[in-house]
Amino acid sequence: MKIIVWDADVDQRRAIIEHLGDFAQNVVETNQPEYVLEFLQRDPNQIVIANYEKRTSHVEEVINGILAKNLKVHPYIILLTAEADQIQAAECLGPIPGDYIVVPLKDSELQARVKIADQALKKQQGWQKNLDTYASHIIFDPITGALTEEVIHERALAEISRTQRENSELSLALIAIRDLKGLIETHGIGFREKALELVGYTLRANVRLYDLVGRWQQDYFLLVLPGANLENGGRVLGRVRKALTSIGVALIAQLVKVNIAVGVSALVSGETKSFYALVDEAEKALAKAMADEEKAIVLWDK
Repeated sequence: MKIIVWDADVDQRRAIIEHLGDFAQNVVETNQPEYVLEFLQRDPNQIVIANYEKRTSHVEEVINGILAKNLKVHPYIILLTAEADQIQAAECLGPIPGDYIVVPLKDSELQARVKIADQALKKQQGWQKNLDTYASHIIFDPITGALTEEVIHERALAEISRTQRENSELSLALIAIRDLKGLIETHGIGFREKALELVGYTLRANVRLYDLVGRWQQDYFLLVLPGANLENGGRVLGRVRKALTSIGVALIAQLVKVNIAVGVSALVSGETKSFYALVDEAEKALAKAMADEEKAIVLWDK
């Protein structure tokens, strides 16, 4: 594990390194965002610690640069920020794994976050190792990293059955990229895979470990959220949609934003409903979302 400490001010960098204690032996420091990107391109599975100030930060540029490089795995970014900038710092991360700490720094807090980051990166390495094996391609879609249609179908059936046995609740969502056909006509057929890859990663980065994300009918995604009611499911998808607004598909000369439409259905406690009934409700809600750009996320309403 390497820790990249990035700050334009050498004194600030040294102060951060002092707070790291024993972790300081793994530090690489820089004042250049270009070096951060260069280092991560060689080995992306690293921790980045950077100061975030809403008006002067270059963190957004670096995050967009990371996404544009289409890395197999992403770094874990810890942002140091003022109390007033907490929300902006969290939003800035988009789909990149990470966290923020309010300054002034405390040794114990920074070191604890680094330990969490290290654990997250190890899990990510394990997931990528599985994805790279021939067997995992049967489970994971190679473009989006989401479960294949067959696997998401099988696991959704099992999760719905478990939810009904335990008298619990669950929400299911269908996600589509708005005007995908038009975007392909404008930017070429290669845009399709890039857009699906971006949405697939953003979905996986913004849900819990036990939520199910699958590719569905080629150009759609199916999301199963155990234990989440209809409103909670809508909130999760709202977070995903917000994360997408800060990034885009990187083409040679531009960054193309991708917008999604979402339909959400739910299985409430004590209710008996089939997988296909939930999908049908989500499809109807999605059709309403696709027809009205002002309603990006539509919750199924009888």
